[in-house]
Amino acid sequence: MAYKLNVKLITLIIGIIVSAIIAPKNEFFLPNFLYFWLPQGIIIGLLFVIKIDHRAIAGCAIIMTLHLIVYSLWISSPHNALAWLGYLFSIPGAFVGALLVGLYLRRNQIQSSKLVITSTAIGTFLGISIIQIGLCCTVLYCGIKC
Repeated sequence: MAYKLNVKLITLIIGIIVSAIIAPKNEFFLPNFLYFWLPQGIIIGLLFVIKIDHRAIAGCAIIMTLHLIVYSLWISSPHNALAWLGYLFSIPGAFVGALLVGLYLRRNQIQSSKLVITSTAIGTFLGISIIQIGLCCTVLYCGIKC
């Protein structure tokens, strides 16, 4: 039980810290902080409600936090303010990827923590990537040719 609590808390706290660091430190801090972290919190909450393994949720949370870091580094110019919509619209891919892998792992009763975390992280990454590529090839300019 203590291990489950530690994994949940660590992954949540890391996402919160990263969101707080990225949010501008002015009068718009709270709305920006919530914009960065709330999608992650909703996805994690939905996975908890569906009773996906806590290790799978940790793998998903790690990838979503890395996605936020990479996206914030990529979109660092104030001229790209609307590009943050790409971050928001790619988050459902994280949910779908983590959900599919989490349900598969639950059905097959995988016990290895490393395998559960890694496979869910890969599923989450693939879900985000598929949605992001779709966005970049249709409605969002990302500098890649499709």
